[in-house]
Amino acid sequence: MNENNIISALNVYDGTQASLEKTVDVLETELGEDWTSQVFQKLGGLSPELKEKLNHVFNYYASLTAWQEAQSYLGQNEPLDSDEVMERMPVLKHWLDFFGDQGQSLYVQLEQKVASENSANTADNLEEEVQEAEQEENVSDAPVDDTPVQEEIVPEEANNLVPDESLDEN
Repeated sequence: MNENNIISALNVYDGTQASLEKTVDVLETELGEDWTSQVFQKLGGLSPELKEKLNHVFNYYASLTAWQEAQSYLGQNEPLDSDEVMERMPVLKHWLDFFGDQGQSLYVQLEQKVASENSANTADNLEEEVQEAEQEENVSDAPVDDTPVQEEIVPEEANNLVPDESLDEN
C-alpha cells in the first residue's frame, strides 16, 4: 500500500462525484476492491482534516452505491426477490437519507414497489389456494356409491360359523 497515493487523492478530493470516483479508484488500487472494510484501520494516522475527507468519501461512496442499488431494484422488469430486498431496506434507508428529500423519495418508491409486488404475490397465492379448495370441493361433491359391500369370509371366520347340523334341529 502506498499511503502517499491515498493522501494525495484525499487532498484533491473536493466533494464532487468526479473527485469521488478518482479517490475511490486510488483506494481500490492501493487497498483492493474491499477497501471500505479496511480503510480506517490502515489509515489511522491521518490528520483530522484528511480523516474528515476520508469519512466524507466513505459516506458519499456508500450513499451513492445505495442509490444505484435502489435504482436497479426499481428498474427491474422481473419480480424482485422480496426477501432479499426487505433484508436490504434498513441499510438502503440509512444511506439514502444522506441525499435528503430525494433519497427519502427514492426509498418510498422502493417500499411501494416491494409492497405492490408482495400484494400481487399474496393475491396470486390466495387465488391458488381458492383453486385448490375448489378442486377439493369438486372431489368431495362427487356422487358416492352407497351400494353395500359384501364382506368376504376368510377361513378363520368360517370356523366360527354355526354348523349346518344345528339348523336342522329346529
